[in-house]
Amino acid sequence: MQHSDLQSIANQLRVDVLSLAGRCDFGVHLAGPLSSAECLAVLYFAGLLNHDFDSAKRDRVVLSCGHYAPILYACFLRLGIITKEKFDSFGKMGGLAVHPELVIGAQNVPGVEASTGPLAQGMSVAVGRAMAMKRSKNSGKIYCVCSDGEMQEGQAWEAVSLSVREGLDNLVWLIDNNNVQIEHYVTELSGKMPLVGKFEAFGCHTLEIDGHDTAKIEKAIVLAKGVKGAPTAIILKTVGGKGVSFMENNPKWHDGRLSDEQFEKAMKGLLRVYV
Repeated sequence: MQHSDLQSIANQLRVDVLSLAGRCDFGVHLAGPLSSAECLAVLYFAGLLNHDFDSAKRDRVVLSCGHYAPILYACFLRLGIITKEKFDSFGKMGGLAVHPELVIGAQNVPGVEASTGPLAQGMSVAVGRAMAMKRSKNSGKIYCVCSDGEMQEGQAWEAVSLSVREGLDNLVWLIDNNNVQIEHYVTELSGKMPLVGKFEAFGCHTLEIDGHDTAKIEKAIVLAKGVKGAPTAIILKTVGGKGVSFMENNPKWHDGRLSDEQFEKAMKGLLRVYV
């Protein structure tokens, strides 16, 4: 797929996320879903991963930052995994959960690989899955999408440490480094967070790239596929709320409810620039 096509998909995913938020009568996490659109577009639409959900050897995307669920569901909508009606059921009784839930039975959504929400727990799930797949000689890989605020959790680094000790070269960490979390900027709350240095110190093969450049994301994932003996960490430098001028780099919109006026302004901006 052409990178211009991947960018168009990322932009459409942003429109889908915003349209979903505009229908909700409660606050929706927006900064992260909007900042990670290119990453998810490459993971699901570039043709790099095996998304045969009936195959035990498929690649698995674990969305550890469960509050990014709107962008995951937008991908599922565009892939035809869920219907528009199902997509619009987000947050409603019996509808899509506001954080991904792996359930047994008819309510399960193919593509949801783990129940996530409490930050960093998905990272541990990803490590466990990668260990099991490696020991059973399963050729699939695990791609774990994380937020930078998530890296404040001790459990995150326990997972990273174990992934290195076990030599999990079938595991790729993708960290959305948008520097925005619910109370403030990540760097204001945690001080400097040298993610590249930390992942390198633990022993990960580590890359830092522009998280809004689909060509660079695709290249990084291809490189990660060839790494042997250690997991790969891809630090994606992004802008929280990307694409909506009044949300960009604004911690207020890590999570928020849109007024009708704000929704109209945001949607007009996205449609004018991207569609």
